[in-house]
Amino acid sequence: MKKDYDFSKWDWMYDNDFMTYNELILRLRKDLNEPEFFAYDLFVPHDEEGYKEVLADTKRMQEIIRNPRSNNVISPKTAELEYGKPFDQITQEERDTFISKKLKQSGVFNKND
Repeated sequence: MKKDYDFSKWDWMYDNDFMTYNELILRLRKDLNEPEFFAYDLFVPHDEEGYKEVLADTKRMQEIIRNPRSNNVISPKTAELEYGKPFDQITQEERDTFISKKLKQSGVFNKND
């Protein structure tokens, strides 16, 4: 994501004249070729250029999450190792913190496009 990214032009998860949240998810499913894809907390773009940014960022995040050799793998097993307890005992807050930490470490939102 660009360092000078202007979040004010987006409405977090809110429908707009260009696209609804549901349309965003359906289009991402198609463009990612993943019929079961879903994500919370995505920004709904206001134009085609914005959609292309969401698509590129989503692809980048998926690459990081799925890379088994990465130090930033996000999985139940790596969360268990991080917190030293079984995954079902890790709170949602701990899971969210873990995912945020791994995404920050990966630099996915620090790249200039």
